[in-house]
Amino acid sequence: MSRGVLRVWARDLGLGARFAFGGGREGWTRTLLTGLGVGLGVALLLITSAVPSALSARDDRGTARLVNSARESDRPGPDTVLTAVPDHTYRSYGID
Repeated sequence: MSRGVLRVWARDLGLGARFAFGGGREGWTRTLLTGLGVGLGVALLLITSAVPSALSARDDRGTARLVNSARESDRPGPDTVLTAVPDHTYRSYGID
């Protein structure tokens, strides 16, 4: 960066600091509200970018837990494990 660009940047930074801290109670209030607004905006962006991924991962885990998650068109191979839900009863009483 050239000296002119650094000088303009430093001047703008000084002006911002003077507005933020030199205005007394109003300056501090303005700085606090600006920080609060920026913090809420960042939190909202983080949440909205994380929610779709979290919901997709939850759905994937739920699908992986299903007993019969195989598609109907899949044919059993030589190493296929077959599962069934047994009906456990004893004298017409259900056994869990």
